Amino acid sequence: MVLRPDVAVQAGRPTKIVRALGPELVRIAGDLIAAAFDEPRDVIARCIEVGMTETSGVETYIAWGDEGPMCTVSVTPTGNTGGISLMATPPEHQRKGMGRALLSQVIDDYRRRGIERFHLGSTGAGRRLYESLGFDLVADLPVWILPQPLSARDETAPAASV
Repeated sequence: MVLRPDVAVQAGRPTKIVRALGPELVRIAGDLIAAAFDEPRDVIARCIEVGMTETSGVETYIAWGDEGPMCTVSVTPTGNTGGISLMATPPEHQRKGMGRALLSQVIDDYRRRGIERFHLGSTGAGRRLYESLGFDLVADLPVWILPQPLSARDETAPAASV
């Protein structure tokens, strides 16, 4: 999905947003991602949190509500384009307007900094939010998930011949 420069984003409600820098905020962003995508916490720590540094090129933000941290999003700015990834709102915080508030404020901030267009990949769950903010679908790409390798499923299976 893409958001073109001429599309205005309607602001969500004013929300406290902080960049996830430092171990405590990175851990909080990781907690939100793990909960939103129902992934093991250690996997998020090993695969995602390690890239949340000030110099990685990926900037991660957390939105805070009355209940504490509620959602997170990452942006990779490259030239005048921003790649949005890991928009994550745990189920208990969904449908409260926090994702809209976070993403609209982050987009507005990047536009002030010279980013003109944005792109993202979306799950079905997020598509309605992104379309309501002005993103257009440019391709519908299937995702294939491989099953466990045979060796992990059945230790007694014969080895494949070459």
